[in-house]
Amino acid sequence: MIGADGALYAIRRPLFVEPGTDTILDDMAIPMGVVRAQRRVVMELGARAHEQGSETAREEFARKSRVIAGAVQFLTRRDSSVPLHSGQVIVSLISHKALRWFSPGFATCAFLSSVTLSSASHGYALAASAQAVLMALGLAGCVPRLRRLGIVAIAHYFCLVQVAAVVGLLRGLTGRQTVLWKRFDRMATQHPVGAAR
Repeated sequence: MIGADGALYAIRRPLFVEPGTDTILDDMAIPMGVVRAQRRVVMELGARAHEQGSETAREEFARKSRVIAGAVQFLTRRDSSVPLHSGQVIVSLISHKALRWFSPGFATCAFLSSVTLSSASHGYALAASAQAVLMALGLAGCVPRLRRLGIVAIAHYFCLVQVAAVVGLLRGLTGRQTVLWKRFDRMATQHPVGAAR
């Protein structure tokens, strides 16, 4: 693995390298430090945790854009270089991270290509129409009442993630993402049975 859930991971003390105080995404920086030491970061299937996810689109947008900005910051810093000794790390970075971060660019190219070629082929016209409908449904999801419809909710989430990726990339490249993260107010909830308080 090339990252960990910041709320739930353990590390051997000798392998811990404290990240800089300006590090946005320490749950990527710390595990990558382990990989740079030529040790493995592995998933423990028996580990369990309970976490309350984002409750609003605004919270999810802030979380997604912050994570991507932090990853971009990590990859562009001299003191957090990617360990090139492992082909698996490079493949994981590209397939699990970079392709997602650049998906808005891929989606934009696909839409513009479909629109450009729509007059030459019914297939491209259909693809352009489908993509336009997806974006329209995504915008419709800005209305909470409409977001109750499953297809609108899915389209809205897809579009939200794409825009968050663009914002995160720009903030990461320009250094405009704050290190601090906003703790959103939560209603009091019961702890799951057996959960630590």
